[in-house]
Amino acid sequence: MNLFKSVFTQVLTLVFLFLFTASINAQGFDSIVTDQVEEDERVEEASENSKTFVKEALFKSLENEENLTPSVIYSAQVNREEEGSSESTTSLTAGYINDEYIIITDSGSDRFMFDGEMAGAMISSEKASLLLGYGVADAENGGDIRSFLADASFGGNANIVEDLFGIPFSVYVPVRAKLGYRNLDLQQSDETMHVGDGGLGAGLGASIRIPTGIPALADNLVAFTSVVQSVGGMGQVSMDESSDPNAIYDGGMDGIRLTQNTDFNIEGKIERLLGENTGVSVGLTLRWQRWTDEAADNFWQVFDVATGNRDDLTLRGKQVFLRAGINW
Repeated sequence: MNLFKSVFTQVLTLVFLFLFTASINAQGFDSIVTDQVEEDERVEEASENSKTFVKEALFKSLENEENLTPSVIYSAQVNREEEGSSESTTSLTAGYINDEYIIITDSGSDRFMFDGEMAGAMISSEKASLLLGYGVADAENGGDIRSFLADASFGGNANIVEDLFGIPFSVYVPVRAKLGYRNLDLQQSDETMHVGDGGLGAGLGASIRIPTGIPALADNLVAFTSVVQSVGGMGQVSMDESSDPNAIYDGGMDGIRLTQNTDFNIEGKIERLLGENTGVSVGLTLRWQRWTDEAADNFWQVFDVATGNRDDLTLRGKQVFLRAGINW
């Protein structure tokens, strides 16, 4: 009997402990589930808040973008226009020309040869130029010889490289048409020679806009250079004004001579130095002129000059023009 009570008491104790433990485990599981649900809700709420924040930030960004875009576009357009105007500035420069123009008539006379200095002025850009010069030198046969010249060059540039490693440096092929006129007047005898020439040429050129980092200069320092070789023809009329102004003097050159010219030009500019539209320019222009000793028989002989197949081209003229002035 005592044994039965002892076993019964132990069984009841085990059942009570089992029920108590189960109750605790159930409560702990419910707590874990509840905590997990709450955590999921917090994550979902945070996700919604994050999405809302991103949407609001994106909306504000787009709103600011819409508000700023017109001003940004306008500013960029103004900058482009200013850069474009800087690249197309024109220079007016003046200086002295060291001029050697050795022209000999068909009779072998060199009385129209000019070797001296001239005052010169040039209007120039990267695509065109107009040179005017005037001077008086000693004539070969005594007295003075007066020379006036006008030389025009115009055309376009075929770009090869527009930007190099982010620097505004361009390389191009200049294609130029050239027209020239020179008046040589012997003061002691009133004899005058009028010489006209024209040609077409091409070469190589380069330009750069240098960022200086100096506030007063900014990116207004510009330089460009070109070498152009051209071929063409020249002709002349000589007159003796002492007898008959309309009479053609027979001591000049007959026919059209074939020409080959080489022009080297380098120019530097500081734009907007003297104001919003005015700057300072300096430049150096060199020109070598050659033409044939005899007149051409036909037009196709100009290709012999271009390919270097003419042996009668001799050095007849050379100009060195150092100049300075303004640009706008």
